[in-house]
Amino acid sequence: MNRYIKLCVVGLLAGLSIAAAGCTKLEARDQLNRGVTAFKSASFNEAIGHFQKAIELDPTLVNAKIYLATAYQSQFIPGAPTPDNMRMAQQALAEYQRVLDQDPNNANAVVGMARLNYDMGDLNQAQADYQRALTISPNNPEAYYTLGAIAYQKTHKGIVSARQAAGVTDVTAALVGKKATAATKKTCKELSANDGAIIDDGITQLKKAIELRPTYDDAMTYLNLLYRDKADMSCGDATEREADIKIADDYAARGLAERKAAVAAANKKSSGGVVVDESGQPASDSNSQ
Repeated sequence: MNRYIKLCVVGLLAGLSIAAAGCTKLEARDQLNRGVTAFKSASFNEAIGHFQKAIELDPTLVNAKIYLATAYQSQFIPGAPTPDNMRMAQQALAEYQRVLDQDPNNANAVVGMARLNYDMGDLNQAQADYQRALTISPNNPEAYYTLGAIAYQKTHKGIVSARQAAGVTDVTAALVGKKATAATKKTCKELSANDGAIIDDGITQLKKAIELRPTYDDAMTYLNLLYRDKADMSCGDATEREADIKIADDYAARGLAERKAAVAAANKKSSGGVVVDESGQPASDSNSQ
């Protein structure tokens, strides 16, 4: 009889323990939901408190850790190297790492770290992070786009410096023209050897972004810029330069067309289906005539 009573007590305690654990997880979810509500209203400090409490109640709650990292990141201001600002960035990176320690293939955490490192100016780490993100989510157009943007940022300064040193102030003129000095030609060859492959890879990444998102006007803009830099690295080959400039012009035109189409679509949506021009008047539509 005593043994039976003991078994009943053990069973009751086990049941209470399971019920308590369930209540704790429910409370953690409630804290997460409260944090999301505060986050959406840009009350980041309040949101951070809720997310921290949710994690304390349920350390396995990945979404709470992701939101906590994002709340820190949302308060980081790119280009402002103040101690408080950099502390926000480091706290965000630490939280993203906690997610990856628990779930190494968490795409949101990898992309969050990549974006933050990019905004902090750590292009090499951002590049590595985005490449890692693509191993997890290979159809992410933003990752391909940002890799292309990184290529441009890594190489464009060298071309600007070379043009300044050569005294080429006309942006439409070639870096190596007919009157280019031997020093300018040498610099161009060095730039081509050091940065040519980076530019080509950037172009490849941006084309992949457009393949995944055909209306990606920002990617078209960077392709325009990279092809113009590629044209400067032709180092006196007029035919090669002309071909690159033509491609650049084509992407510039495509990007502009996509932006105009997006504005027209937004106007149509906001005006109840009536397209308006810059003056606010209904635009003429040949299809309605």
